[in-house]
Amino acid sequence: MESNDVYAQKIYDVVKGYRNEDGIQITQSSILDWASQFGTDSNFMLMEVAHLVPKIYYSKDRVIDYLRQVIDFYQKHYGYADWDSFLKELKLLRLQSDGKSQPVLLDLLDNLVFGKIQKHLSDYDAFPKKHYLYVDDILATGGTIGSHICKWLLENNHVEQLKKKVITLQIAVICEHTLGWSLQQYRIEKTVDSDITKYIKIGRCMEVQNNLRTNDPLLNAAIPIRDFVSKDVLVYYENLKADKNKHQAFRQQGTPVKENFFTSCDDRIKYENILLNKGLEIINMTAMPSSNVRPLGLLSPQHKMLGLGTHFITWRNIPNNCPLVFWWDVPEHNWKPLFKPYRHS
Repeated sequence: MESNDVYAQKIYDVVKGYRNEDGIQITQSSILDWASQFGTDSNFMLMEVAHLVPKIYYSKDRVIDYLRQVIDFYQKHYGYADWDSFLKELKLLRLQSDGKSQPVLLDLLDNLVFGKIQKHLSDYDAFPKKHYLYVDDILATGGTIGSHICKWLLENNHVEQLKKKVITLQIAVICEHTLGWSLQQYRIEKTVDSDITKYIKIGRCMEVQNNLRTNDPLLNAAIPIRDFVSKDVLVYYENLKADKNKHQAFRQQGTPVKENFFTSCDDRIKYENILLNKGLEIINMTAMPSSNVRPLGLLSPQHKMLGLGTHFITWRNIPNNCPLVFWWDVPEHNWKPLFKPYRHS
């Protein structure tokens, strides 16, 4: 193992651009201050986070490159000669309010288009549309995307047009959770049409394989093993007044078959339990914690899980589905976040 300073430098080199546009500056000192809250485990936590951040942190340039890949892919997939001819028949869905991720991503895409062909997306508004694209940063449990897609499908005869292949619908997210998309597919099919999801294409840059019911998932999120969690965490879990998806709360020992996300199988177990124990300490700082606050991140109250354990961060924000230790920012609580969150009011 290397020194705290070396690990802090490695983390800083990756995440130094986090929320700079909002005047936030992560420093080596702030990283070390965050790690010091883990006491004798500070060096271990810095080691694990230094290993993870290159995989999970999406800088502005990295996101712009992904958006470029999305347009390139669908332009070629649907047989258009160039961006200009494709964009004439593409509608970028703008269904989120200002301050949310979608408008930010669409602004990036607008700048990207202008840089390539000296046109803005608005220049294409008057053309008839055949392809529809919904972009967002993350599909975690997927509630927002599910609501928007259900509403859109029920408008203007979109279901019939999709089935007849008059139009197409694509979803492009930076980070997709397989469990979240599975839940939203079920919701869309129940709400709209039983086989409509097979007409919806979804793409992602990072796939969080957290659906325990699929074959050999990567489990590239913090998902603990029940036999190894502390008694306090287990008591907390059993007292959760929820019953949905409890089969998704714990992974089986020996899974994933090969550990490719964390530093090792043993380090993963130790790391997950530190997240849980510290997360529970944070929850206990709150006199009356909300039922959606879990040690491994916020989650709809009906789910009997300890959180999604998401490890995904962009240059502009950290999702609240990530473990609490990374973003909890309540002034009266004795906790310093590593990534100060942006929360749109």
